[in-house]
Amino acid sequence: MASQTLSRIHLSKSLTPLGCRALSTSIENAISTSKSSSGNPKLTYYSAWFCPFAHRTTLALERHKGHVTYEWVEALGWEKRAKTKEEIATKHENWYHFKHPDLMKHNPLGMVPTIVDGSQNVITE
Repeated sequence: MASQTLSRIHLSKSLTPLGCRALSTSIENAISTSKSSSGNPKLTYYSAWFCPFAHRTTLALERHKGHVTYEWVEALGWEKRAKTKEEIATKHENWYHFKHPDLMKHNPLGMVPTIVDGSQNVITE
């Protein structure tokens, strides 16, 4: 508990000079309202393995693994679909970019990283 408080104080102090107090407050709200049974916040983390911005979030979540519990959802990718009648004449393969439906529900722009807490508060980049 003391390390969580210290971590929150450090987070607030490090973000305040940059004018990010609102971000700090939203993160604090997400943490305080979404405690799991272990006492740690339970988050759903929508990510993409190839996104450098998501890599930074992954590093932060892993660094604070003792204080935060999260579920990783691979939200962006490619899928191969069957050809339609109009596409049968073409010779290209049918690979389509997809975005996870839950990601689109929480973040209509479909951007990763997106974090959702147990109270459906959404934090996006």
